[in-house]
Amino acid sequence: MYKECDAVSDRSAKVGLGVGVFVAAVGCGRLNFETQRDAPDGPCNPATWSAPIEVTELASGLATLDAQITADGLALYFRRDSLLNVARRPDRASSFGTPQALSELGATMGSPTISRDEREMYVESEQSGSSCIYRTTRAAISDPWGTPSELTALCIPLPAGGPYLTADGLRLYYHTVEAASCGEILMSTRASLADTFGPGVSVPGAGNSACYPSLPGNELEIMFQHDYLPVDVVLGVRADTSSPFVEVALDPDLNAGDSVTNTSFTEDGKELFFSWGGAPDRIYTLRRGCQ
Repeated sequence: MYKECDAVSDRSAKVGLGVGVFVAAVGCGRLNFETQRDAPDGPCNPATWSAPIEVTELASGLATLDAQITADGLALYFRRDSLLNVARRPDRASSFGTPQALSELGATMGSPTISRDEREMYVESEQSGSSCIYRTTRAAISDPWGTPSELTALCIPLPAGGPYLTADGLRLYYHTVEAASCGEILMSTRASLADTFGPGVSVPGAGNSACYPSLPGNELEIMFQHDYLPVDVVLGVRADTSSPFVEVALDPDLNAGDSVTNTSFTEDGKELFFSWGGAPDRIYTLRRGCQ
């Protein structure tokens, strides 16, 4: 089920996550991933990552990207070609089942982020002419999604994209779009789940030319793309939520050849999903190491 990389160059790209490191094999244009997905077998050290693993059950020959995992790790929303899809698994040691296309949302939505109960979703779209964030809801998880509504307050004065809803649903991280590229990471807050998100404020320490943020439930880490050349995935850490993030593990060689994009944490921070650029894009996961 899991296929080894055909050839591994002596030159590899690394990014450190806390004190953990994952390695991307550059020479063959894909990650050097493990041949099986094992369940954690003991207490996990949240600073140690496993080797990346391709989620091969979702491979289809079409571009598969914008992977966003739900807080509990049991549903994975992603974009296959032009449509959003969702795939589910019964537990976190199991493979994902057959994806369900969310055709009711049309072919212009991307980068989904989902509430804990899967009844609220934020996406990015350019259907109005420039990138903006949209919200859609449904009454029950078995219902189709409603027509997305544009959150214009988040897209003025600059276009915006890359929404990431926190596990408690009270903060929405996103990025501005400047000159058709990454801009600044902002955070919008609301007092309750019934409220609407308003204009965001700058996230201290997230840097400039940054986009597509993701955070675990405690919000003490932030991973985002950095619009360096080539594009890099960057990790920021902080001691508490009132402190600025400190950027660490920036490696300019990380995306030599292909790009790691659209990262997504589970709430407990033990799993990370992301897209790996290639022909076509594919979804990978890695886990915190267990002891």
